[in-house]
Amino acid sequence: MEVPDTVHQIDILNPKTYLIKSKNLISSSADPIIPILASDAVNPLEDYEIQDLANRVQQKNLTVKDKIQLFWPLKKYMVPLCLVYIGEYLINQGLTELIYFDCSHGFDLSKHSQYRWFQVIYQLGAFFSRSSVQFFTLPQFVLYLLPILQIGNTIFLAFDAIYFFVPHIAIIFSIILFEGTFGGAAYGNTFHRIHNEVASDVREFSMSATTLADSGGIVIAALSAIPLHNFICNQQNIRIKP
Repeated sequence: MEVPDTVHQIDILNPKTYLIKSKNLISSSADPIIPILASDAVNPLEDYEIQDLANRVQQKNLTVKDKIQLFWPLKKYMVPLCLVYIGEYLINQGLTELIYFDCSHGFDLSKHSQYRWFQVIYQLGAFFSRSSVQFFTLPQFVLYLLPILQIGNTIFLAFDAIYFFVPHIAIIFSIILFEGTFGGAAYGNTFHRIHNEVASDVREFSMSATTLADSGGIVIAALSAIPLHNFICNQQNIRIKP
């Protein structure tokens, strides 16, 4: 596949190519957008390539101050997403390996198989809910509700990892499915809303900046999962001792 000239290319051995030169950006959203026409190019473009260039919105050349100012309005997208991911990955990294059932209550699955099925069901929930934005979108208040529901899942599973009060693995499968659904819905709908609600000339920066929310949530969950895992293991040992 031939890479078009409009795509910035990086040379690993040349650090100067790591950043896009400011001449490729516009300084103001009021600047005119001039698409590259087929007659201006060295190699003629296909019709769909011409249409893509005509519809492309050039992005502002943002200063550090501009970027900092843009972060504050993004908090309504970033905070809920971060909280959802903290709960989600606390479950995945600190709890699911501590929840297991015997054969009669676990569909005759071994402990290793149970853990694998937890991950498969989680991924299925995340996949379908992320894809659902093509058919319907969630209102903003639901995005604020999802962190509460996800943290609720986390607390419920944490108590079950200690007390083993859930009678059958099917119930845990259902909760894991909801966990993936909540995470996928938060992710898909958050970025869908940013794409449609944020000014077009700062859209790319806004979407890139918001990825710090889910990445940060995963890191916080990973660090928190270590003491949580150790605490629950100690509680299990205390309860198992005669």
